[in-house]
Formats: sequence, C-alpha cells, structure tokens
Amino acid sequence: MAFCNQCGTKLEEGAAFCAQCGTKTGTIAATAPVNPQPVAPQPVASQQPVAPQPVAPQQPQQPQQPIAPQQPQQDFVGQAAQSVGNVISAGTSAVSSFLDTPDTTSDFDVNDINANKLMGIFAYLGCLILVPIFAARKSKFACYHVGQGALVALMGLTLSTICLLGGIIAPVIGIVLGILQLPIIALMVLGIINVANGKAKELPLIGKFGLFK
Repeated sequence: MAFCNQCGTKLEEGAAFCAQCGTKTGTIAATAPVNPQPVAPQPVASQQPVAPQPVAPQQPQQPQQPIAPQQPQQDFVGQAAQSVGNVISAGTSAVSSFLDTPDTTSDFDVNDINANKLMGIFAYLGCLILVPIFAARKSKFACYHVGQGALVALMGLTLSTICLLGGIIAPVIGIVLGILQLPIIALMVLGIINVANGKAKELPLIGKFGLFK
C-alpha cells in the first residue's frame, strides 16, 4: 500500500499522481509484459539450378563498301565552254585537213625560188599575172604559180560575170553571188602566202587542176 508523500492520501496501485493533491508519486505504472507470439518459420523454396543458355557465335561484320566520291556537277557555263572548245577543235582539225595539200617544193631550185618570189605573187593579182607570163617564162617556180593563179583568175572572172548578170535581173541574186567571191579571195591570199614562204604547194580543191605546169 502506498501513500502520498505530500498529503498522506492513499494511492491507487500503480498511480503516478496523487488523486487528492496531484503530487507526483515518483512511481511508474508497470505495464504488463507482452508475450511475443512465436513466428512459424516459412519454408524457403529451393531454387532450381538455371541451365546455361548457349550463346550463338557472332557473325563477322562485313567490311563496309567505300562510298564513291560524288563527281562535282559542272555548271552550265563550264559545259558551254567545253562544247565551244570541242567545236573549235573539230573546226581546226577540219581546216588543217583542208589545207593539207601536196607540197612539191623539193622539186624546185632554191635559187629559182628566191629570185622569182615577186613574180609568183603577181600571179595571184588578177591582171598582173601577165607580168610573170612574159618576164619569167623560164622560171619553173614562177610558172607553177602562174598556172594556179590563172585558174583562180578564171574562176573569179566567171563568177563576176554571173554576179553582174544576176544583179541586172534581181539585185538580191547579185548580192548572194557576190558573197561567193569570198572563197576566190581566200584562194588568192593563200597562194600569195605560199609564194612568200617559198613553197610550191597546191591550193585546196583547184590546185591539182592548175594550168601551165
């Protein structure tokens, strides 16, 4: 039996304070012990051994094909320039082939060539062809070019006559035929160049028909 130390009141068993004066008794109410319930052990399931999975062999990697470098695209200007260059090259080849005529310079005497170049030039100047005809009849080089110059002069005279008659009939015809005189002039210039270079070379197209050979 316990009593309050302050007022002497009888305390209830296990009381922490006096019911009369409220003084703390200094005792702690005992709590009934809790009996732990035994826990039944849970059966542990035995683990089945895991069979190893076969690993498939890796296929060797195929080497990558090298990527071909892309060709740079040519612009329009570059293509046009290339086309023009091809046309010029083809034209140059055609002109070279056209001018590649037989050259018989080796059949002539060098002294004769050097002494009669002026006479050979006169042979391609229209009416002046009469000068080498009378003044250089013994020159083989001059006679060679007189023969070609006479043929050029004959063609020019014939075409001029046709142009004159065509101009009387219709001026347009005369103009068109007059343009055809340009090839005759070109042959005359080419003949003079051959003489100046000391060559006895046939003119294109008409050289093999030259007179006074």
